[in-house]
Amino acid sequence: PTISLLPPGYPPSALHVMFNLANEPMYKYSLQLIADRGFEPKDWTSTRLRAEALYLESGSKRYELTQKGTARPKGAPDGAEYDTYCFAEVLLPHAMDADAMKRAGVPLPGEHVRVLYDGLDWEEIA
Repeated sequence: PTISLLPPGYPPSALHVMFNLANEPMYKYSLQLIADRGFEPKDWTSTRLRAEALYLESGSKRYELTQKGTARPKGAPDGAEYDTYCFAEVLLPHAMDADAMKRAGVPLPGEHVRVLYDGLDWEEIA
C-alpha cells in the first residue's frame, strides 16, 4: 500500500510543501491544485468555491477568494444568474494560523479581512 499526502485525484507532481506566513506547512501554488478537475460543473473551481475558500500568499500578505452570492444581469430573464466573488486581504496573516482561522470561520468574517474587490464575475478572475 502507498500513502499519499494529497486528496484523491491529485497528481504527485502537485506536492510541493513550504511554510506559510503563520509558519505552518502548506502546499505551494500549483495549477494542478486549483484548476478545474473535470468537465462536470461539480469539478469546476468556480463551483468548488461555493463551499471552499482559496487562500493565496505573497512574501508578506495573504489573500482570500470566496464566492459571495449570485447576481442577475439587468434585463435578463428569471433564473439567468451568475455567481459573484470577493477578493480580500487577510489582516494580521502572521497571527492567523489554522486554529485561529477555524475559530474565526472560513470564509473569514469582516473583522479579519479588508475587501479589495467585491461582486466580481468569474470572468474577471479567470
